[in-house]
Amino acid sequence: MLLLAINLHYIVKFMRTIRLFHPGIYQVPETISLNENAAHHAAVVLRLKPGDNITLFNGNNEEFDATIVAINKKSVQVSLSAKRPVDRESPCKIHLGQAIIKGDRMEWLIQKAVEMGVFQITPLLSEHAAVRYDDKRLSKKMAQWQGIIIAACEQCGRNRLPMLNAPQSTHDWFANTPDNPLILLPGAERGIKQLPASGHHCLTIAIGPEGGWSCEEENIAKAHQWQAIGLGPRILRAETAALCALTLLQGAFGDI
Repeated sequence: MLLLAINLHYIVKFMRTIRLFHPGIYQVPETISLNENAAHHAAVVLRLKPGDNITLFNGNNEEFDATIVAINKKSVQVSLSAKRPVDRESPCKIHLGQAIIKGDRMEWLIQKAVEMGVFQITPLLSEHAAVRYDDKRLSKKMAQWQGIIIAACEQCGRNRLPMLNAPQSTHDWFANTPDNPLILLPGAERGIKQLPASGHHCLTIAIGPEGGWSCEEENIAKAHQWQAIGLGPRILRAETAALCALTLLQGAFGDI
């Protein structure tokens, strides 16, 4: 019972650690004002109070211990007391090229990709996409996805934000052959387990939309030496396929 109580104490303590992303250069000791997004999250969403302790990170693989010294709905000031380098990045830098899928499924996918340690994300404008955005709507989506990336890093402990690239057409994407390019294709004979055991510090994987890749997209990828891989005999939803593929890649070449 004593051991259980001790374990629960540390679980609760860990769960109550509040992490906020605040870009910029700051040092210890220093008192700073949080930017609008971080201040809103601290004051309105979390309802923190003076004296509450938080952890800040600025995207440079560093964490800062901070204490709230003044707070209202529009302004939050924190005092920095300690700084330490903390690197939770995967040794395998995975660049995910994801064909845009519908609404909250794309949001969920981006969140999970960040938790799985992807290094970059590029939204792809595919031929069989079930959703189309004009430039204005796509710009709003990009801002929303960036917010999801920040929130996911705050939650999972990453201190470096994955890069969110501008959307690309699949034709441009496949024509620019990166290191170790993989394309997920149903029915492909080779799986992730059959990839060579070494030489995969950087990987690029392309995952299609709900309707799958078009024949032209597949042909362009093959012409530019993209290696087809599969995920078994079942047809997975786009977001399921992405999470499954990232898990297997991180298990084989990363830190899972």
